[in-house]
Amino acid sequence: MMIGEKIQTLRKQYNLPQEQLADRLSVSRQAISKWEQGDCLPDIDNIIKLSDIFNVTTDYLLKNGHSAVDSTATQNTPVDDVADDTKPRRVVSNKNIVWGIAFIIFFLAQFVSNFDNAWVVLALAWAVTTWFMPDDDDDE
Repeated sequence: MMIGEKIQTLRKQYNLPQEQLADRLSVSRQAISKWEQGDCLPDIDNIIKLSDIFNVTTDYLLKNGHSAVDSTATQNTPVDDVADDTKPRRVVSNKNIVWGIAFIIFFLAQFVSNFDNAWVVLALAWAVTTWFMPDDDDDE
């Protein structure tokens, strides 16, 4: 099933007219119609918004063979109850956690027990985050 067919199926499942979906996405009704007919595709921002509105993964919209329902969302959630995505989300990466722990150990070793080689902890944290951890944008 193509993305336009998926959008149309989900929209009808939620009893949502094209006009209302267009208002939620700040696009025209004609844009929704063109997506559903396969004349053009929504941009990535609208794909993300569509996944939130319909409680499906972006993979489901973009690929075939993926689960439609987001594991964190319940199916048939009313469209009005979907969270507003205008607020930025705070993301804590694994690298930030490693560095935070490394600095705590560094300060404890340096100031509490007079460990002269406390800098080794920071060098180890750098090595771990550089060589053994993926980049933050690859975590998703």
